[in-house]
Amino acid sequence: MIHQHIVAFSLAMACSFLLVVVCAFDARFTHLFELRPEEQMWQMDITGAGKRASGPLGNPQGVGTAVCVAVPLAIGLLVHRPRRRFIVPVALLLLVTSLSALLVAKSRSGLFGLTGMFALMTMLSKQRVYAIAFEVLIIFGVSVFLVGGELESFFQERLEVEQLQYDLAIRMDIWMETITEPSPWIILCGEGEAEHSLRFGRPVHSGYLTILFVWGLGGTIVFTILIWLALKWTKFTQRFDPDSCCRGVAWGFRWGMVAVAGLAISTGPWNREFYLMMVYFLLCIVCTRFMALRRQQAMLSDTRIAYLQSPAAPCQAGV
Repeated sequence: MIHQHIVAFSLAMACSFLLVVVCAFDARFTHLFELRPEEQMWQMDITGAGKRASGPLGNPQGVGTAVCVAVPLAIGLLVHRPRRRFIVPVALLLLVTSLSALLVAKSRSGLFGLTGMFALMTMLSKQRVYAIAFEVLIIFGVSVFLVGGELESFFQERLEVEQLQYDLAIRMDIWMETITEPSPWIILCGEGEAEHSLRFGRPVHSGYLTILFVWGLGGTIVFTILIWLALKWTKFTQRFDPDSCCRGVAWGFRWGMVAVAGLAISTGPWNREFYLMMVYFLLCIVCTRFMALRRQQAMLSDTRIAYLQSPAAPCQAGV
């Protein structure tokens, strides 16, 4: 049953990314999501250059956040080569659609998060051979995609030095305001996303500042505990789970956390609805496997102890 949930989840996310790509080339699909085209589906850069698609995943930053979770998940399912039906085709579909959605959304934070993840994966992962192979294939596919369509100006629009300097200066102003004018509720559970945005007139644009200055000390403690539990569950599942599909989910989730950690430098991923849905689903999968494996280990230990204590057990030397 758990494999069916993984397939359904991957298919649903692939369809969401595919809709982002479709909306990038035909804004008439806007009505499917009840969004205003001038506000959500097409976002203009400050310089007036180019269109940025977002679709059902919210704004372009939301697309980038979802991609940082989906890409390592797809790679994890492919690397661990599960024998279950439909897993490999669905993982390939998820990988292709998510990267395509990242390109049409032109999310620099998502691109930065994935780049950092791949760099660390190449240096630290035991599956670095697979990581390098995926990097080569992704670079080749992205190059073909960029040259073949209107996205040819992607790097010119979003990665120009002047544009980067301008956006960095704006974010630095926001960060300094957040740090120098904290809410008095920071000693408890913070003031919340909505109140902070109303007070400053704009979001924080940093996931790390959000943890402390928006959620407060209470939110920081809860967030730290949740991250610690997630790392514990994924490490245990990846190490002891005999099911290769679940090991792939755990592996992908751990590297997805790395990608989102890089993305969170310049944008706040924690309040994205689709990101929360994706993370909670994957956490449920990993937690379920963790608890099942712990029960199995406990049962085996109890059985072994009962056997050693039984009269039929062989005599131990020195006893």
